[in-house]
Amino acid sequence: MSTTSKKFTELSCDRIPFVLATVVACDNPTSAKPGAKAIVLQDGTLHGWVGGSCTQPIVIREALAALRDGEPKLLRIGTDEAAEYGHGNGVLNFEMTCYSGGTMEIFIEPVLPEEHLILIGNSPDLATLARLANVMNFLVTICDPEVPVDGFPSDVTKRDAFRKDLIGNGNQTWVVVATHGRYDEDALLSVLKSETRYIGLIASKKRAAAIFDYLRTKGVSQEDLDRIKAPAGLDIGAHTPNEIGLSILAEIVQELRSVTAAPRVSTTTKSEEGVQDPVCGMSVKPAGAKFLTEFQGESYYFCCAGCLQAFESDPAKYLDEQVR
Repeated sequence: MSTTSKKFTELSCDRIPFVLATVVACDNPTSAKPGAKAIVLQDGTLHGWVGGSCTQPIVIREALAALRDGEPKLLRIGTDEAAEYGHGNGVLNFEMTCYSGGTMEIFIEPVLPEEHLILIGNSPDLATLARLANVMNFLVTICDPEVPVDGFPSDVTKRDAFRKDLIGNGNQTWVVVATHGRYDEDALLSVLKSETRYIGLIASKKRAAAIFDYLRTKGVSQEDLDRIKAPAGLDIGAHTPNEIGLSILAEIVQELRSVTAAPRVSTTTKSEEGVQDPVCGMSVKPAGAKFLTEFQGESYYFCCAGCLQAFESDPAKYLDEQVR
């Protein structure tokens, strides 16, 4: 098993988001060949090999974008003439700035853990929600000291109580509370200390208002109260436990697929604190930058020698593109 394959297995087992980059085609000369793979982590760290200094910055930047939007991408890195190929056909084109030239196509695939649904309580509507989410390939965890066996899927994870360490990637974690008066308030106080994509409360409007009043006495801010959807679920006129469970999962899917929704995975890299390379768009930290030049009294910084050479050969070309 290759080092990249081992890393893939390790990250998947630990439910850590990452991107798999695979070279699918190339025209010589290129340093990486078809089948070469690399893994990009949330902080921009790259494990493996899909090309040198002209390729890696592009792969890392687009991999981080794929983690945020959850969408795969096909990158084509080549000469100016080759960059026209595939335009408008779902291919992202970039100029090859390495001295040797060549053309590469690299498939960027985000590998994200299943959406995680945490249910607090043991009510019939939660049992329905667990079954429906199970069909939708959610990872389901039920938190309650008295979870009944009947009605809940056999492969869900059961916990006696909610714990903050159950939250992995907050943007992929959804929590629904339905203890029906037993300990709704305490459950919400615990959940509000965590970063989650959604917090739903199954309760009548009157009961929800009383719970909110209690939470205010415990110092919960209005901003945090606004995170709680109560009553949980889309307004479809639901009455039965099955209908309530369906309305909540529909609301979760609606939020999951919303174009204005939060990023699938938050990404941060130290390199993002710099200035933009005018050739490839990569962020470069000016302090200690190895590749830099001046043009018309302004300093410009580059991720590699290839980008520096391309800029110096025709500065106006890249500055015009920045303006556009």
